[in-house]
Amino acid sequence: MTARIDHIQEAQQLMRSQKHGVLSTHSVAVPGFPFGSVVPYCLDGEGRPILLISDIAQHTKNIQGNPKVSLTILNHQENDVQASGRVTYLAEAHTVTSGVETLGERYYRFFPESRGYHNTHDFEFYRLEPVKIRYIGGFGKIYWFTTEEFQDPTPFSFEDEQGILTHMNDDHQKALRHYFHAFQGKRLEDSHRVQMVGIDGHGFDVHYADRLWRFEFETAITNKGQARKVLTAMAKVEV
Repeated sequence: MTARIDHIQEAQQLMRSQKHGVLSTHSVAVPGFPFGSVVPYCLDGEGRPILLISDIAQHTKNIQGNPKVSLTILNHQENDVQASGRVTYLAEAHTVTSGVETLGERYYRFFPESRGYHNTHDFEFYRLEPVKIRYIGGFGKIYWFTTEEFQDPTPFSFEDEQGILTHMNDDHQKALRHYFHAFQGKRLEDSHRVQMVGIDGHGFDVHYADRLWRFEFETAITNKGQARKVLTAMAKVEV
């Protein structure tokens, strides 16, 4: 059982660390065939993928015809794609009808360029409601997980998360730059601006140099007090 829990956590970490995947839908234009497209995503408070897609996109038309989809997520840092981890997230895609404003703000933090998409085409947020999850962690490491096993809610409310982000971005730029030096091996100049865009029970995400960077905690946290302690401790790591 412990090994299975370890693999669930590996799969969850992979989903948190990556921010785009291949969305497979049922083709309306060519019935009977799958249609794959690359989409960015962020996770909501329950750990479910959120997509922002246009009504004119082919995958959106396919979803409107059949909401059953899969999102395939790969570990792009591995050289051997066959030996690297990947998650296939089988789900039903549904438009988000409640909490759109707060969910949108979280999505825009990860993908700020998308804030203006609504000005050009009809974009809507879709949530992928999981049905079953397939994880391959390498040769011989193949598992199916239920939705109950794969639940991974964040311990922070939207307001709590926003408060932590504002505090770190306004008052602790030096610490944010230090995280890159200590945990990414990348020294940043004092003039470089770093933006923390998300935090959950397992780590945090930072926007820098036109890309997203993921920092994982050694141990999961469950409240703001623990977040303060672990972020302070990480800022004191010697390099």
